[in-house]
Amino acid sequence: MATPADPDRTPVQTAGDQIQAAAEAARARQAVAAPVAPAAPVPLEVRLLANAAAATPEAQRELPLWTGNDLPVGDRWTLRDGVLHDAYGAPQWKLKDTLQVPPRPGAVAMSPRSAGPGTPYNTDLWATELVEPVDLTEAFTRVEEAWADLVPPDLGSAQDLVAAVEDDLRILQQSWRRTVPGPPPTPDSDRQPAASPEPPVARSAADAVNAALQQADQQADAFKDLPEWQHLQTIRGAATHLWDVIKEKAGPYFERLADDIRVQGFWRTVSIRTCQSIAHGCQRVADRLRRGAKGPDLPAAEALLNASDAALAYSNPRLERPNAGTVAAAQQQNLDEIRQLRGTLTSNAPLPYAARDEAVQASREIAAAFKTWADSDMGQELGASSHPRVVEFREAWCGLPSSDLPAGPGLAAGPYAAVAEHAQGIVERAQAQPGRFTPADLAALKTVADLSAHHGGRLAVTLPPGPSSPITPAPAARQAPPRPAVAAPAPAARTGTPRLAT
Repeated sequence: MATPADPDRTPVQTAGDQIQAAAEAARARQAVAAPVAPAAPVPLEVRLLANAAAATPEAQRELPLWTGNDLPVGDRWTLRDGVLHDAYGAPQWKLKDTLQVPPRPGAVAMSPRSAGPGTPYNTDLWATELVEPVDLTEAFTRVEEAWADLVPPDLGSAQDLVAAVEDDLRILQQSWRRTVPGPPPTPDSDRQPAASPEPPVARSAADAVNAALQQADQQADAFKDLPEWQHLQTIRGAATHLWDVIKEKAGPYFERLADDIRVQGFWRTVSIRTCQSIAHGCQRVADRLRRGAKGPDLPAAEALLNASDAALAYSNPRLERPNAGTVAAAQQQNLDEIRQLRGTLTSNAPLPYAARDEAVQASREIAAAFKTWADSDMGQELGASSHPRVVEFREAWCGLPSSDLPAGPGLAAGPYAAVAEHAQGIVERAQAQPGRFTPADLAALKTVADLSAHHGGRLAVTLPPGPSSPITPAPAARQAPPRPAVAAPAPAARTGTPRLAT
């Protein structure tokens, strides 16, 4: 809207004002129209350090350590696909192929205590061992299974959960392997092992760890700039962030998820390894303080050593490792399975499933393959078809049991064989009409047929669970007592502090 000219201003001044106003308006339009460059993502390690530095000692988050009741452990190992699973069904140790990785002549397995200060972090101190620890990412597959069974798809898939926590898993895994790079030292054979103390109750041990860390936080001004302490802060932050993400994404289903034994077994492993990393890290910071250039800071060092002792007391009684006899038996079982597999391949006979989890996973893979085909152009077109072949295939698919095979393997063999037969019939009919469907769509349906035929054949020769059966029920959420409980964090004295209760 035009404004009346000021009678005291000359035409030149008025024109100059108009030009200046037009230029300012143009600059304003350019500023609005200019695209805003997205901010670079901040690495998780940096965010965790910033959060820890901004919090006062009283506001530091507690570690959400596992506080369930230990199931019987020791020699109760289950071998599946070359991996030893503990009593919770959590994968812990991978068997090595001793033919491919022979011990070096005269080699002595190094331990964290025997490794010198110049030993690089990536040195494989497990090279001469028969087993090696399972990666946390591999251990997380049990959580993925529980998520797929208990959490509705509208809250996100298991793949979405993995994408949200993969940085936390990476930090925790790398920190643990760097801090605890090798197996514990083997005791002297001529020394009698000391009587093992009664392992502390998980809840009291977890409380002791958090209480000791709170005391160390009170002394943090003396060592907060040391890289060893900052690394400890990232470990604490990653474990807490991992738990918070799972809780947030699960929403109202979190308690059911956290009560599942598969999740408990994984979180037990995370808690043990986190406390091991904290114990060794606190010892390193204490050593730095005791030999400080400005004189030793004994109160701060003592607080760190107390935290280290509490973390070791939490982790050591629960760090089971299979003995030589268990490993030898597992390796022999692997050799027997290889011989059986060779015989099966020679005779073209199906191989029975060794565990329920294996059969359930195969059922899920078939469901995923069917969904891939159903989402294709061919699947969309035939989905509404009333052709007799398609109708028979649809009815056969609807007649399949649920993926967990509630009625056992035998009754599921026939329905899967029927799906394979009808799917193969549609494939052969479509192949007789070149150009009707794309090769990729036909290959997707052929995958469903092949997987179903293979699955049905293996189910047919798999005995139901029993004393003489080759299939053994895997640990599940319905396992009989004694059963650990990792329920939703209970209200704590400090705001925002997660706690795990039994």
